[in-house]
Amino acid sequence: MLIELGALTVKTRLISGLIVSFSLLVGCTGVPTVPNESMTELSDSIATLQKNTDASFSDITVASEARFKANLLEELDDGDTYSLDKLDIETDFKTLKVTKVPYFLKLEKLKAEVGQLNGALVDYVDLLAKLADPETISNERFETLANTLNDNVLGVGSSVKSDAKKADTGLFSLTAMSLTKNYLQSKQASGLVNAIRSNQPTIDAFANRLQKAVLIIARAVNVEYIHETKALKLKMAKATNKTADVDALIARNKKHFADLQTLKLIHTNYGRLPLIHAEVADVILAGNGSAPKIMRMLEATSKLKQDYDKKIAPGNAPVVPVNTPSQ
Repeated sequence: MLIELGALTVKTRLISGLIVSFSLLVGCTGVPTVPNESMTELSDSIATLQKNTDASFSDITVASEARFKANLLEELDDGDTYSLDKLDIETDFKTLKVTKVPYFLKLEKLKAEVGQLNGALVDYVDLLAKLADPETISNERFETLANTLNDNVLGVGSSVKSDAKKADTGLFSLTAMSLTKNYLQSKQASGLVNAIRSNQPTIDAFANRLQKAVLIIARAVNVEYIHETKALKLKMAKATNKTADVDALIARNKKHFADLQTLKLIHTNYGRLPLIHAEVADVILAGNGSAPKIMRMLEATSKLKQDYDKKIAPGNAPVVPVNTPSQ
């Protein structure tokens, strides 16, 4: 599995090395040989996914603390303590998981939970790197790492759970774990290929879970946009010199456009995860030729942060079609 969201350039040497290395696995009855350097680079690339996604999320508009404060003061003046009671943060100190936050922190909490899932993705690829050489990891060690990985994923907040009818299973399915244990016993490379292929539905569900989280964030961002632009328009209507308010409204629209475009790209990138995982198993591990699809996906996910900064730069307002009322 290989994806990037930031300025990390696609390393042809890495892809070529992986193709050659993993092609040795198919048809081999002994221990597969995958250079540690190539697998380390693969793991580093997934770690960059986590870092760059977090960096992109840091620019996204969050819920207005000022609006919460204004509402709270207004309620207190009326003797109402409803919002005051909602200000507490609750934590499960067995797991250090924050279970409840005020509404102006809910988006930050969700972004943190997505960060946890991205971290689990890093751990998943690291575990695949260890499995590439069955001599370096025992069945017991694998089971411990896989169970810990699944527990970490399942422990993420309910706001990014999968659909109610589908149970979350973490990142390593029971079937994939069983096949991996068989592979570690037999040391036949085809076992690792089968294990990764069997885990495809789990990766599909994991990607869907990440996409769901992005959609929730997008809706929250849109709520803030509606509140802020409404306030700007009311202020503009009462102002004598409207130039500054018009500039502020234009800047806010540019920011919202950039937020939505960034979220759309992140949503699309998460949707690519199952395809990239399938390519890892079917193309690279099975040695079925080159991996042009992976190359195109990698190239399509680059420069996300730079694109965002460019969209909100002064003088770069997006061109958005405006529907003119018919006369």
